[in-house]
Amino acid sequence: MPGIFIMAVVTTVFSAGLIGGFVYWRARKSEYAAVTTAILFHIPMYWIAFYLVRLTFHGWFETAMDAESGWFVFLTTFYAPLTEEPAKWVLLLLPWFRKQITEKNFVRIAMAIGLGFGLGEIWMIAERVFASPDFVDYPWYYYVGFLNERFMVCIAHGAFAAVMLRYIRKNIAVGMLGAAALHYFANLPIYLAWIDLFKLGKTTWTIILVVYFYAFIVAMVLTLTRFAVGSFKFGRWIYGTDVCPDCGKEYDKPVFLAANLMWKRYERCPHCGKWHMMRGYGKKVTKNGEAKEDKDDKLEGGAE
Repeated sequence: MPGIFIMAVVTTVFSAGLIGGFVYWRARKSEYAAVTTAILFHIPMYWIAFYLVRLTFHGWFETAMDAESGWFVFLTTFYAPLTEEPAKWVLLLLPWFRKQITEKNFVRIAMAIGLGFGLGEIWMIAERVFASPDFVDYPWYYYVGFLNERFMVCIAHGAFAAVMLRYIRKNIAVGMLGAAALHYFANLPIYLAWIDLFKLGKTTWTIILVVYFYAFIVAMVLTLTRFAVGSFKFGRWIYGTDVCPDCGKEYDKPVFLAANLMWKRYERCPHCGKWHMMRGYGKKVTKNGEAKEDKDDKLEGGAE
């Protein structure tokens, strides 16, 4: 078996095991049917979106425009968001499936959709790599970059779907536009590198693309986390809360906007905007969300 297909098998097992395992672990038994349907239904949907829709429109545009022109290449940047995202919405036409989506489980359903869609994309890309005239049958482990990229793309597809599902009952148009816009900006730097914006050169743009890709995936993970758990309160959980000596209001101690000085912290009150030298750790937060005084509260008050 060609190395690219062996790696496609490895990537499929790896992605399904990690992402799918996480989704089923977090899902309730009553959600298993919807999650399984979302995964299996969307595996072939990437092929349909690519071969039946995207390539069809590409052929039409080629007959109407100069395929070598800059405008034609710019037009192709809209292919992925305008064909792939709607393909993820087809299952929503089924009333049974739509009823399974709630505010509590839409992230899990979205991750299942993204996983299925991403698995289909894994095999489509593997097939096109193998069919390429430049294909060289390297050993399967030479394609580890393929595994890394495809796994993270499965996560990105889930984030795009989550934006859509979050607004499915509130404002479906916002959800559709948001998902398509995120997908567009995920791919836009590739076009910018192709036109060599700012004349930075191939090497510089290669670095930019790698950094942008990883930063974008981190942003998508944070988006999924934000949707799943609500507002981020990292400072509150790490450093606790404190009371501003000027305005007297309680605030979550910041994570980044502060200078740690051993047992003291120079930090800014988000309410009045003033900076103070405060204790290193304030009130701790319990599991039920309430704050309690730190047992080791031997420091002289909150502020200097």
